Amino acid sequence: MLSGHFTKLYPPASVNLQLGVDFERDYGKATYSIDEFNAPLQQIKPDLIIVRLGENVADDDVQSRHFESQFQQLLDRLATYGQPVKIVITTSVWYRPQTDAVIRKVTAEKGHTLVDLSCMVGQGQYFASQYTNPGVAAHPNDSGMDRIAELIWAKIQ
Repeated sequence: MLSGHFTKLYPPASVNLQLGVDFERDYGKATYSIDEFNAPLQQIKPDLIIVRLGENVADDDVQSRHFESQFQQLLDRLATYGQPVKIVITTSVWYRPQTDAVIRKVTAEKGHTLVDLSCMVGQGQYFASQYTNPGVAAHPNDSGMDRIAELIWAKIQ
């Protein structure tokens, strides 16, 4: 849905996906390097970056693993890779109070656009509850993904 909005508005637009799960799971560890984003940034040269992370950040680790400083470093890397870029950041669709508080704080400090997805937290109609596997059922279903896209689009159009 979101990709369709972009290509409708600007047909030559291309949309590229870069997973951030390594950052979410490994930030602050000696084995993790934020340099994982260097090559994609240089190859793609985006003028808009939508940062959708938080669900895979363990809320209990936010303080001990210094999520705030790590998230600041991530946003700095995205913002200074070589060309002007607009950065849009979302909160989580899961209950992640510490993670979301850091995302809100750092996003405001950096002057980026925030898309608050807290309206989706706990709203069953947006999640794949038809599946018995709790890990799968906790993820957004098609309606949830559409809602995320709508909320992002409302902030960037």
